[in-house]
Amino acid sequence: AAPAVILGVTAAGGTSDRAAGTAAGINGWLDKPIDPAALRAAIKQYRLVKAPTKPPLDAQDALERCMGDTQFLSAIFDSFTQGLPTQIQAFETALSTGDAAAARAASHAIKGAAGLITAFELRDLAAHCEHLGHDTSDASLDEMRRQIDHLRAESRRCIDHVTTLRTALNTSSPAPKT
Repeated sequence: AAPAVILGVTAAGGTSDRAAGTAAGINGWLDKPIDPAALRAAIKQYRLVKAPTKPPLDAQDALERCMGDTQFLSAIFDSFTQGLPTQIQAFETALSTGDAAAARAASHAIKGAAGLITAFELRDLAAHCEHLGHDTSDASLDEMRRQIDHLRAESRRCIDHVTTLRTALNTSSPAPKT
């Protein structure tokens, strides 16, 4: 399922209130009284695209990168499924403290792990965040915060798919030739 988008509506638009709300998961803000044009722009900005229908990674390409070694690919899949939640948490923690450098480093790690297993949509989301992390402005940090739900959803989709593939590798593939 696509991640929920939360728009905060406030008359008290203090930056500390907004920062706390953004850290808690609010994607964007509207000021009271609501300007219809601002509401339309927010809806347009956060309109969710149709959920992807193709698998989040190319299993055949991943296997070819491992030279057909299913045990090696299985180990990479294990590392990915165990490490990705920690990397996502590091990204979220860095953003909650406003640490653009740490957010950039975490998104770089996510990008590398996703690229290794051919999870290109996740890799591209993380690359976008890494790029944003080079700019330490509040606007860039806010844009990275808006990506958290997308990163979480795509990482969950990748982990679920990898778990299924790993099970299939372990139950139906012969041991690699040495």
